[in-house]
Amino acid sequence: MKTLIKLVILTLCTASLKAHALVDLRATYGLITAQDQSAEACGVYCTTPTPSVVPFGGIGFDLIVSPPLMSWGFGVRYEDMALKASSSSIEVDAGIKRISLIVNYRLIDTILHLGPIFTYGLSTKSHMKITEGGTTRVDYSSSAADSISAGLELGVKPLIVVPLVIGAEAGYNMLKIKDATDSVNSESKDLDFNGIYFKVFAGISF
Repeated sequence: MKTLIKLVILTLCTASLKAHALVDLRATYGLITAQDQSAEACGVYCTTPTPSVVPFGGIGFDLIVSPPLMSWGFGVRYEDMALKASSSSIEVDAGIKRISLIVNYRLIDTILHLGPIFTYGLSTKSHMKITEGGTTRVDYSSSAADSISAGLELGVKPLIVVPLVIGAEAGYNMLKIKDATDSVNSESKDLDFNGIYFKVFAGISF
């Protein structure tokens, strides 16, 4: 009898969670292991090999709304990612600020949630500056890009009475910077920063 009562309570709780819109507001910290574009960016202007670029890393924020009685979620993501790499004489400084649409689907959505998540870039600003021996060789900037990502997210609500959610997300990010303009040499080119990404998040669900 006690087992039956517990099952009924659990079913009612689960149903009540899906009976109203669920809003997730969370802060993120992530890494993108983008392919090395420093040699391509500097080209003939660097006289020594450029350093291997480390992953982009930085903070972000997600706002996701799940409509009533649906496992789909829709929202907006903001990311501010940067990297710094150096060798004996060359320094690379790059950054990406991206705003994107989020679509996710929760295969499991109770205290634990699990499912795929996708993003589509709406606005991307980027820069890459490479200096050699204190002299700026190239200084690219762009406000245009094609970007999408696909991943899997796992989250958990560890406290019943507090609407806290924590979790992680991993997947593949496709990012092509378009018409990046070099203010030093008056040239422009496209740069690809495709790679695997990983992020952790913490926030509230209400």
